[in-house]
Amino acid sequence: MRTLTRHLQRQVAGRFGLLLLIFLMVLVGGQLASLINRGAPPETLLPVAMFMALLALPMALPMALASAVLVVLGAMRRDGELQALATAGVDPVKAAFRLWPFVVAGMLLSALLWHAVMPAAMKGMRNHAASIFQAMIAQRVAAMKPVWSNDGVSAWAGQVEGQELRDMFLIRKDQDSDGFTAMFAPRGEWDLGPNGVRFDLKDVRLYHHQGNQVAVVDSPVWSAAINPEDRGGKLNREPDTMSTRRVWATLKAEREAGQNRGTECAQYNNARLTLHLRLWMPIATACFCLFAAGFALAFGAAESLVAVGVVAVAVAVAVYPAIGFVKTGTNHQQMDPGILLWLPGLTLAGLGWFMLHKPEKAREAVTMPWWWLHTHLKMWLRRLARRLR
Repeated sequence: MRTLTRHLQRQVAGRFGLLLLIFLMVLVGGQLASLINRGAPPETLLPVAMFMALLALPMALPMALASAVLVVLGAMRRDGELQALATAGVDPVKAAFRLWPFVVAGMLLSALLWHAVMPAAMKGMRNHAASIFQAMIAQRVAAMKPVWSNDGVSAWAGQVEGQELRDMFLIRKDQDSDGFTAMFAPRGEWDLGPNGVRFDLKDVRLYHHQGNQVAVVDSPVWSAAINPEDRGGKLNREPDTMSTRRVWATLKAEREAGQNRGTECAQYNNARLTLHLRLWMPIATACFCLFAAGFALAFGAAESLVAVGVVAVAVAVAVYPAIGFVKTGTNHQQMDPGILLWLPGLTLAGLGWFMLHKPEKAREAVTMPWWWLHTHLKMWLRRLARRLR
């Protein structure tokens, strides 16, 4: 039995290391590619790549561990090793449960990452946001591209020195009509503030066109925040950088102040989601591994690509609905996002337990619809052939 335990743990450890590296490369590479496509010079992203990896690690760990469990146990089922163990009197379920040290270690490491590493990584990312955006603007000006183009607003600059812009030209289209506003300023500044990107133009000549009406205005100063992606402002993101104790205190204070209702509940909703994620994800690591073990014994998915796909879908179903629900309506009163986290995750664990102990019934449940469809399709085709005769 000790030989079996060592064999399982050695196989899972090797697969886990490889899959963790792959998941990190995919997650971090996607974020870096997104910033490069938006104009950020690759050399400026080196300092922030470490923080991106730390941000991706808490999510990559349970996916890699569950995928490793699925690959190893699936390969053993495919190659007949589990059947040989059963013939020798070793229950395959008990063999699968010999991976519990890895699962417990993954849960503890996940708790450390979510409660300690994640807040520090979020702070590092936001501390570097201004420098990355500054490099993006400089590269766009050098390439004669808009320094900003989003939601009907386009801005160009002739020169840039730090946060100071020269010969700035900005066009803003009206969303409710065909009108537009164009303005020119010999100098201006940008700032990555709480409400997004803010442009402050000085000595502005403004031209507004609406239908048959035209207006020309000179103004000493014109300022506006034109980034609509973060409507909740800085409070929308703060809980991610807080310690768990501070998140808990923030939730308590918001409940006592009654700010969890109406339009001033962005911080409360994000703090509640942050707390649920930090408490749930270590437990979710065990749930994902249980689901992976059951799926392996029932269906024997041994290919790495199939295993990664199955686990990725399971994680997406269990985690992302809660995040999307909160982030799409942060400024409104919401139900507790924990329902969207705990219920799907525990359901996956229940399915894993069922497949682990009743693999034959699990296979029957999956193949039954296809068998019914195949049988009835053949019957319908025969009837059609008789009528055509």
